Amino acid sequence: MAEVLRDWLLVAGIEAHNLEQDFANGYLFGKLLHEYNLQPHLNTFVNKGKPDAYLKNYVMLQPVLSKLGVQFDTRTAQALINKEPGLAAKVLYAIKQSLGTMDKNTQVSTKEASSGFHSC
Repeated sequence: MAEVLRDWLLVAGIEAHNLEQDFANGYLFGKLLHEYNLQPHLNTFVNKGKPDAYLKNYVMLQPVLSKLGVQFDTRTAQALINKEPGLAAKVLYAIKQSLGTMDKNTQVSTKEASSGFHSC
């Protein structure tokens, strides 16, 4: 799974060598979601290793992750900050899965709209 995630991140323009370390402050999650036009204000994210930066970043991520259906709460944020082994990969995989579902739904909606067919 790690190799698939690294390849996917590279396509999004994100190079990560250690997922737990690189994603701990939340900035790269914001950057990733920004690449998919889901996080509009990347310039408000802070790429620093300070507790207030972590908090600010995760507060901004929470609504977007919630919309994607990614389980994310204060315990998850705290575990990411603490670099819990494997958790960054799990969250990234959940984001990837959700984005894949969104892409499929968008493709279906686009096909339905162009064919004049709308499901109820």
